[in-house]
Amino acid sequence: MALGVFGGNVLKFVKVFPAILLSCTLVIAGCIGGGDPHQFNGESPGEGKAAPFTLLDQKGEQWSLSQIEGNVTIVSFIFTRCPDICITSSLNIKFVLSELSQEERESVQLVSITVDPWHDTPEKMGIFADDRTTGWPHLTSSNAGDLNQSFPELEEIWGNYNVSLETYDAGGGEYLIQHSLPIYMLDREHNKRVVWLGSDWDPFMFKQDLVYLIHENE
Repeated sequence: MALGVFGGNVLKFVKVFPAILLSCTLVIAGCIGGGDPHQFNGESPGEGKAAPFTLLDQKGEQWSLSQIEGNVTIVSFIFTRCPDICITSSLNIKFVLSELSQEERESVQLVSITVDPWHDTPEKMGIFADDRTTGWPHLTSSNAGDLNQSFPELEEIWGNYNVSLETYDAGGGEYLIQHSLPIYMLDREHNKRVVWLGSDWDPFMFKQDLVYLIHENE
């Protein structure tokens, strides 16, 4: 569904994807250097393999999940006009990556996907990434920047990752977005293994889950 415009005012975008309702952690057999099973600090995604997708990165180049097979992947969701939680989340992930060894860092791919394609062109995604020195891929639609456009490819991704979002009129022809903030960790085969919800999470516990997936099956 496109974001409507009438009389110069942005209408409410009423499509809301189901929010994640999770209550248990995932226990996976195996651990690093011991016999006890690893228990993730994050939540169970309750799903299997991540669906493939292809979008445009901040350089205007096509980027596909399939091109990074063999890496542990972090998938997050942001929008560039977000005043708080998207920035906090991105900077926390950046900190976690800085705490990894060089070898561990080379085994991890991070990707951020917009929830605001009506505004977030590749250029705007690039500014967001550069301002926060987060050089990983920031993805949007090839049709981004059009308030009258619909984005089925992104809607499919939001649905696959259980992202709930709603836009609402902020006055003066502006709109704001309220959205859930799941951060997924995919293993090297791109299975959804753990999800962290919201922005108020412990980077060190997040790192424990990430390091486990990096070294799993070694």
